Amino acid sequence: MTHRLSGHQEGREVRYLLRGQTGPGMFPNERAVTVKNYEGQDVSLLVNESAVVRRDGEELLQVTLVERRDNTALVLLPGEVFGSGAYISVKSEQLVSDNR
Repeated sequence: MTHRLSGHQEGREVRYLLRGQTGPGMFPNERAVTVKNYEGQDVSLLVNESAVVRRDGEELLQVTLVERRDNTALVLLPGEVFGSGAYISVKSEQLVSDNR
């Protein structure tokens, strides 16, 4: 089953939180983030600290859901992956709803 969302649902972006590991960046307002893509490979990027949400003792990366198909989700990251752009495919189970 495919859910094509094009980043919007009823005029709003569809936001999710992506599980990964975070650490300090080079600058005070920056975070280094590593997430796993669908194939289980590490993907690293630097983001503004405002793109990282702290919830239940875990730091999660804000992403925009572009498309979901079965167990796979295509997401738009808040920054570019080193050498790969800003879109990656992840396992749907890595996403957490960003209910605000």
